Amino acid sequence: MSNLKRKNKKKRLCLRTSIVTIRWLALQGCAFRGNDESLSSSNRGNFLELVKAFAKLSTEIDEVALENAPKNAQYIALEIQKEILHIMANRVRKMVREEVSDKYFCILVDEAQDIFKREQMTIILRFVNNHGILTERFFTIKSVSDTNSLNLKKEISNVLVHHDLQVKKIRGQGYDGASNMRGAWNRLQALFLNDYPYGYYVHCFAHRLQLTLVSAAKNVSVIWEFFSHLDNIVNIVSSSTKRIAELHTAQRIEIEHMLAIGEHDSGSEANQIDKPLLITTSLTFESENIQGAAATVAKFASHPFQQCAHAISTVDCQSSGPSGGVLVFVSGSL
Repeated sequence: MSNLKRKNKKKRLCLRTSIVTIRWLALQGCAFRGNDESLSSSNRGNFLELVKAFAKLSTEIDEVALENAPKNAQYIALEIQKEILHIMANRVRKMVREEVSDKYFCILVDEAQDIFKREQMTIILRFVNNHGILTERFFTIKSVSDTNSLNLKKEISNVLVHHDLQVKKIRGQGYDGASNMRGAWNRLQALFLNDYPYGYYVHCFAHRLQLTLVSAAKNVSVIWEFFSHLDNIVNIVSSSTKRIAELHTAQRIEIEHMLAIGEHDSGSEANQIDKPLLITTSLTFESENIQGAAATVAKFASHPFQQCAHAISTVDCQSSGPSGGVLVFVSGSL
């Protein structure tokens, strides 16, 4: 093998290592970068540490990865990571586009602020695939500078046109209850409906169910009192590590008792006796996102007023999956 071919083979192996690392981290939803990625750092971040782990498992990779690679062909720079991620995202979108083909489809749109307070709009496509199965595919995230209805319509149309999806084939719109989305006259759903009369609007069923449950709970004093007490319990427990430990101990005793009397089935991941009880608290106050019980208490303590009273508007509890956790969303006024 010529010297040039050997060099190209080593460069391909180095690049392949970076691609596999990026794909794994993206699939697991892990952060890529570390606080200190210098050579002297004991933890250079997930991306570099995973490449280092691959190098330890293979002498071939070790010879071509990180510091052993040519300085101009290490394939570990931030720009390279982003470019590879961008290529992967485009391939996924291309597969979704091919799956939609020339079929009719619906759009599901929502918007939220990221950590930098930038508005991000997500677009999901809902369609019937070639096997007759109703399918939903996450399509893209689009940063928007303005959330007024005309701008949102323009941005959504631009995304669809860019990927050769005919806007006239929209047969449904799904949004939450925000006024700029659902308004019947000049809001987003109305703008699309005026141009494409078969693109009927459906208010998000999960949001409707939540609103219905909250409204029903307000009229049943027992339910409302239960969630009010639950809110207070969560706040009290989560503000103290000692109380969290005591609650975990009580949970352990209760599960062991239920197992002993045969009220609980045993099995892998069934009861999670040894799994720590995690209670997390977050607060959104005047557009400021505050994470953690200590930071929440400090936020309240930083205000000059002597007393703090709160009026609960909505309480929403949801299961967080097979782990047995509970998400409690409480909104109100201070």
